[in-house]
Amino acid sequence: MKLGAKEQVLLALYIEYQKDLPDMASVNNTDLNMDIDVFNTALSKLQNEEYIRGFATLAADNNQFYVADVSHVMLTKQGIDYVENCFGIKKELTSADKVRYVVKQCGVYGYKALKDIGAACLAAMIEKM
Repeated sequence: MKLGAKEQVLLALYIEYQKDLPDMASVNNTDLNMDIDVFNTALSKLQNEEYIRGFATLAADNNQFYVADVSHVMLTKQGIDYVENCFGIKKELTSADKVRYVVKQCGVYGYKALKDIGAACLAAMIEKM
């Protein structure tokens, strides 16, 4: 399975979304090993395609991203369905089991950054139990 930048960002947001209190601002280009402009463009596309909502940008005079705020981003029902359909995630699984499944799949397909994000999320979820 080949994931583009947009799909990687969406999956990282999905992983964070599984927490009881998600901190969407923790999803960033550095953890995904992604260029900031690629990351911000992926977020803009995801919002434009209605997979997420709440992404805000303040463009500079030259139309380059100046400030990108992901703190209020949430996945839409369409975004959740897209991730779960692409990865074969069963809707009836618990949030922790969904993250476990994603971590396993990311390991199989070689997405180390996403696997690490998922593992950290899962550890935080287990700690809160």
